[in-house]
Amino acid sequence: QSECFKFKGVNIPGIGGSTKTERGGQYAPEFAQDNELKMEASLADVGYSSGKNYQFLEQAGITGYIPVHGQYERYRTGFEYDEDKNRWTCSKGVNATFRKVISDRKGHQKNLYLTKPSDCKGCPIAKSCKGKAPEKRITVTIYKPEYDRAIDRMQTRAAKALIKKRQATVEPVFGTLINHMAMKKVHTRGIRAANKVMLMAATAYNLKKYLKWVKKTPQIIYAALHQPISTLISLLMNPSRPNLICYANKIDSTSSGFLPNLRLKSKIGG
Repeated sequence: QSECFKFKGVNIPGIGGSTKTERGGQYAPEFAQDNELKMEASLADVGYSSGKNYQFLEQAGITGYIPVHGQYERYRTGFEYDEDKNRWTCSKGVNATFRKVISDRKGHQKNLYLTKPSDCKGCPIAKSCKGKAPEKRITVTIYKPEYDRAIDRMQTRAAKALIKKRQATVEPVFGTLINHMAMKKVHTRGIRAANKVMLMAATAYNLKKYLKWVKKTPQIIYAALHQPISTLISLLMNPSRPNLICYANKIDSTSSGFLPNLRLKSKIGG
């Protein structure tokens, strides 16, 4: 974060778009690395929920406060998960052990757990449990530990407070960009041109915030008595002044005439 942007309010340290169609959580690592951001915690909405994102944040030492999407199933009805032995145990004591890693239609990797057909023979709930299959089949994402830790983390008091803070600070920024910075639709071709438009909108937003919160400390300069008019004019024309108020009660003999009680005031940009 630049030194000149340490003012009260919210500024945009980086912005960009992507043509990828996968879940938004895939973009967080690229964003953090491309913008050279030093983060201690990451707060995002459920659109950034993904196993790869949770894993990246943990490996980078960043605390992630990202809600888990509704497609993830932490528990299985009638089964309990043994994390130490990496297996699922049903209510009848039959174990579904890990077999291999498979990929679904979307390319997501999952762990496959299966029971032995002999263990399910004669079970009174076998039909409702496994259907017509010879064994019980359970598939779970390979990022289950990361998902479970994220669920536990989001139930803490700190996470709930951060969610409220995000709703009050981050969401209004999106509204300002969309409604007042012409970001409802980007009328360009190509991702590079679109990123330029987004960058200019974010720059305008940051400059507006900076001009609003920067401290305007007036500098008052009293012109000494008996100074010529040329000196007063040079003071007024000085572009480096933040704010200038000059008083003169008398003009000496080198100037043309006397201007009693002369009061000149100039503001920034005036």
